[in-house]
Amino acid sequence: MANVEGRSDNSKKTLRILLVDDEPTIERLFQQRFKKDLEAGLFSLIFAKSGFQAMDLVRKEGTKLDLILTDVNMPEMSGIELIKNLRKEGFTLPVYLFSAYDEETLIQKSRGVIPSGYLQKPLDFEKIREIFISPLHT
Repeated sequence: MANVEGRSDNSKKTLRILLVDDEPTIERLFQQRFKKDLEAGLFSLIFAKSGFQAMDLVRKEGTKLDLILTDVNMPEMSGIELIKNLRKEGFTLPVYLFSAYDEETLIQKSRGVIPSGYLQKPLDFEKIREIFISPLHT
């Protein structure tokens, strides 16, 4: 299957971030928090309401996606299962997990799945912004 490893050679393109969460308010919250960055074209946000929808988007978008930020606890497919499925299909783009669990509990729950990082709720939007604009993803 496809191999997604961050941004393409076109360093001028807008970073495309997939946000996965079943909470209906998360899309609006992220759009409000990052309004200026989105308007400036620093990055764009694509939203999926489930792990299955995220898998479909990754398959469809391929190398156009640069980063995934996913909740751990979602019905049908957890964020941890999402990472497992992505890796099983050969996708290697960075995936960050977020949850109300502390990092140690998340590490235990992930059972060998290694995300690019962990974020604890309540979300620190400055830290998320740093991840989004990190040189590792440009």
